[in-house]
Amino acid sequence: YTHWDSDNVPHFMNWYAERMAELLGTMKAEGSGRENLLERGVVSVGMEFGRNHNASDMPVMLFGSLGGFLRPGQRILTGNGIESYHKHTGLLLALAHGMGTTRLTEIGNRNAGMYQQGLFEELLA
Repeated sequence: YTHWDSDNVPHFMNWYAERMAELLGTMKAEGSGRENLLERGVVSVGMEFGRNHNASDMPVMLFGSLGGFLRPGQRILTGNGIESYHKHTGLLLALAHGMGTTRLTEIGNRNAGMYQQGLFEELLA
């Protein structure tokens, strides 16, 4: 994506979506026993930044459940106010905990308490 070539943005987004579908399909097809890679793992897909380079309306999609750690099939709207900024760091912290890094208690700027409010509980199974 570039600002100077915005006519090509839909082409890039389609190409990106096709690659993601390939990755997710491969992960779903691979596995041993009862769970496939997509069920045991997680893929986080998001944007570099929100609309018009503003830290709001930043979509993040999670595919997979980290072996049952995450509750899939949800659509969660967090809001755009500063009171909801901790949700992004809470998401990253939840992913770290789901991958076994449970001693980690904060991510990012530790001096900004508004960003450090623990795991994003709504994501957890």
